[in-house]
Amino acid sequence: MKRFTIGLYAIPALLSIGVSLAPMEQSRVILSSVLACGVTVIIACLLLRFARQRGQGPWPMLAGCIACLAVTASVAILHWPLRAAYFVSRSFLNSLAQDVRTGQPFAGPTRAGLFTVVGAEVSRAGNVCLWVDLNPSGRTGFVQCAPDHVPLNLWSMISLDDRWQFIGED
Repeated sequence: MKRFTIGLYAIPALLSIGVSLAPMEQSRVILSSVLACGVTVIIACLLLRFARQRGQGPWPMLAGCIACLAVTASVAILHWPLRAAYFVSRSFLNSLAQDVRTGQPFAGPTRAGLFTVVGAEVSRAGNVCLWVDLNPSGRTGFVQCAPDHVPLNLWSMISLDDRWQFIGED
Protein backbone atom coordinates (compact mmCIF):
# COMPACT_ATOMS: atom_id res chain seq x y z
CA MET A 1 0.00 0.00 0.00
CA LYS A 2 2.84 2.40 0.85
CA ARG A 3 4.49 1.94 -2.55
CA PHE A 4 1.17 2.53 -4.27
CA THR A 5 0.66 5.72 -2.24
CA ILE A 6 4.16 7.01 -3.03
CA GLY A 7 3.62 6.22 -6.71
CA LEU A 8 0.32 8.10 -6.81
CA TYR A 9 1.88 11.17 -5.23
CA ALA A 10 4.98 10.99 -7.41
CA ILE A 11 3.17 10.99 -10.77
CA PRO A 12 2.05 14.68 -10.76
CA ALA A 13 5.43 15.83 -9.39
CA LEU A 14 7.32 13.84 -12.03
CA LEU A 15 5.11 15.25 -14.78
CA SER A 16 5.88 18.83 -13.71
CA ILE A 17 9.59 17.98 -13.67
CA GLY A 18 9.23 16.51 -17.17
CA VAL A 19 7.52 19.63 -18.49
CA SER A 20 10.37 21.76 -17.17
CA LEU A 21 12.90 19.44 -18.82
CA ALA A 22 11.00 19.42 -22.14
CA PRO A 23 12.01 22.48 -22.27
CA MET A 24 8.91 24.64 -22.39
CA GLU A 25 8.36 28.31 -21.78
CA GLN A 26 7.93 29.54 -18.23
CA SER A 27 4.14 30.01 -18.34
CA ARG A 28 3.57 26.39 -19.41
CA VAL A 29 5.80 25.11 -16.61
CA ILE A 30 3.89 27.19 -14.06
CA LEU A 31 0.48 26.12 -15.37
CA SER A 32 1.45 22.46 -15.43
CA SER A 33 2.80 22.75 -11.88
CA VAL A 34 -0.44 24.33 -10.67
CA LEU A 35 -2.37 21.51 -12.32
CA ALA A 36 -0.02 18.94 -10.74
CA CYS A 37 -0.60 20.53 -7.31
CA GLY A 38 -4.36 20.27 -7.83
CA VAL A 39 -4.10 16.61 -8.80
CA THR A 40 -1.88 15.96 -5.76
CA VAL A 41 -4.47 17.52 -3.44
CA ILE A 42 -7.25 15.42 -5.00
CA ILE A 43 -5.15 12.28 -4.58
CA ALA A 44 -4.44 13.24 -0.96
CA CYS A 45 -8.15 13.70 -0.23
CA LEU A 46 -8.94 10.28 -1.67
CA LEU A 47 -6.10 8.59 0.18
CA LEU A 48 -6.99 10.28 3.47
CA ARG A 49 -10.57 9.07 3.11
CA PHE A 50 -9.33 5.55 2.38
CA ALA A 51 -6.95 5.65 5.37
CA ARG A 52 -9.73 6.81 7.67
CA GLN A 53 -11.96 3.96 6.51
CA ARG A 54 -9.16 1.48 7.32
CA GLY A 55 -8.53 3.09 10.73
CA GLN A 56 -5.06 4.36 9.84
CA GLY A 57 -3.56 7.70 10.86
CA PRO A 58 -3.44 10.56 8.34
CA TRP A 59 0.18 11.60 8.89
CA PRO A 60 1.95 9.38 6.34
CA MET A 61 -0.53 10.50 3.67
CA LEU A 62 -0.15 14.16 4.63
CA ALA A 63 3.66 13.91 4.68
CA GLY A 64 3.67 12.46 1.17
CA CYS A 65 1.29 15.14 -0.04
CA ILE A 66 3.36 17.96 1.46
CA ALA A 67 6.60 16.57 0.03
CA CYS A 68 5.16 16.29 -3.49
CA LEU A 69 3.57 19.75 -3.28
CA ALA A 70 6.95 21.17 -2.21
CA VAL A 71 8.75 19.50 -5.14
CA THR A 72 6.11 20.67 -7.61
CA ALA A 73 6.14 24.24 -6.27
CA SER A 74 9.94 24.32 -6.46
CA VAL A 75 9.76 23.37 -10.13
CA ALA A 76 7.38 26.25 -10.83
CA ILE A 77 9.34 28.81 -8.82
CA LEU A 78 12.98 27.83 -9.34
CA HIS A 79 12.85 25.90 -12.65
CA TRP A 80 15.55 23.65 -11.21
CA PRO A 81 15.10 20.77 -13.71
CA LEU A 82 15.77 23.15 -16.63
CA ARG A 83 18.69 24.71 -14.75
CA ALA A 84 20.20 21.29 -13.99
CA ALA A 85 19.84 20.18 -17.62
CA TYR A 86 21.39 23.48 -18.74
CA PHE A 87 24.32 23.01 -16.32
CA VAL A 88 25.01 19.57 -17.81
CA SER A 89 24.61 20.88 -21.39
CA ARG A 90 26.34 24.26 -21.08
CA SER A 91 29.59 23.22 -22.79
CA PHE A 92 27.64 21.74 -25.74
CA LEU A 93 25.57 24.92 -26.06
CA ASN A 94 28.72 27.07 -25.95
CA SER A 95 30.35 24.93 -28.64
CA LEU A 96 27.29 25.10 -30.90
CA ALA A 97 27.02 28.86 -30.30
CA GLN A 98 30.66 29.31 -31.31
CA ASP A 99 30.04 27.35 -34.52
CA VAL A 100 26.99 29.50 -35.34
CA ARG A 101 28.88 32.72 -34.52
CA THR A 102 31.74 31.78 -36.89
CA GLY A 103 29.28 31.23 -39.74
CA GLN A 104 29.31 27.47 -39.97
CA PRO A 105 26.05 26.23 -41.51
CA PHE A 106 23.59 24.83 -38.99
CA ALA A 107 22.65 21.26 -39.84
CA GLY A 108 19.68 20.85 -37.54
CA PRO A 109 18.05 19.46 -35.69
CA THR A 110 21.06 18.60 -33.57
CA ARG A 111 21.70 17.59 -30.00
CA ALA A 112 23.41 20.03 -27.66
CA GLY A 113 23.81 18.06 -24.48
CA LEU A 114 20.34 17.19 -23.20
CA PHE A 115 18.55 19.55 -25.60
CA THR A 116 17.56 19.23 -29.24
CA VAL A 117 18.25 22.46 -31.10
CA VAL A 118 16.03 22.77 -34.18
CA GLY A 119 17.16 26.20 -35.36
CA ALA A 120 20.10 28.54 -34.84
CA GLU A 121 20.84 32.10 -35.85
CA VAL A 122 22.74 35.22 -34.96
CA SER A 123 20.26 38.00 -34.21
CA ARG A 124 20.54 41.53 -35.59
CA ALA A 125 22.05 42.56 -32.25
CA GLY A 126 24.75 39.89 -32.64
CA ASN A 127 23.39 37.42 -30.10
CA VAL A 128 23.42 33.70 -30.81
CA CYS A 129 19.95 32.14 -30.58
CA LEU A 130 19.62 28.36 -30.29
CA TRP A 131 15.94 27.54 -30.77
CA VAL A 132 14.38 24.39 -29.33
CA ASP A 133 10.92 25.28 -30.69
CA LEU A 134 10.25 27.22 -33.90
CA ASN A 135 6.54 27.84 -33.32
CA PRO A 136 5.48 30.68 -35.67
CA SER A 137 3.59 32.40 -32.85
CA GLY A 138 6.78 32.64 -30.81
CA ARG A 139 10.04 30.74 -30.75
CA THR A 140 11.51 29.22 -27.59
CA GLY A 141 15.16 28.60 -26.87
CA PHE A 142 18.51 29.67 -25.53
CA VAL A 143 19.89 33.13 -26.24
CA GLN A 144 23.46 34.11 -25.50
CA CYS A 145 23.23 37.61 -24.04
CA ALA A 146 23.27 39.50 -20.75
CA PRO A 147 20.14 39.05 -18.61
CA ASP A 148 19.47 42.78 -18.46
CA HIS A 149 19.55 43.27 -22.24
CA VAL A 150 17.62 40.71 -24.26
CA PRO A 151 16.94 42.33 -27.67
CA LEU A 152 13.93 40.13 -28.52
CA ASN A 153 10.18 40.42 -28.09
CA LEU A 154 9.87 38.43 -24.86
CA TRP A 155 6.93 36.46 -23.55
CA SER A 156 8.99 34.86 -20.80
CA MET A 157 12.61 34.64 -19.71
CA ILE A 158 14.55 32.47 -17.30
CA SER A 159 18.04 33.75 -16.62
CA LEU A 160 20.33 30.71 -16.50
CA ASP A 161 23.56 32.60 -15.81
CA ASP A 162 25.21 35.87 -16.82
CA ARG A 163 25.66 34.62 -20.38
CA TRP A 164 22.65 32.43 -21.30
CA GLN A 165 18.92 33.09 -21.05
CA PHE A 166 16.08 30.71 -21.81
CA ILE A 167 13.37 32.72 -23.52
CA GLY A 168 9.95 32.39 -25.05
CA GLU A 169 9.17 34.97 -27.72
CA ASP A 170 5.83 36.67 -28.08
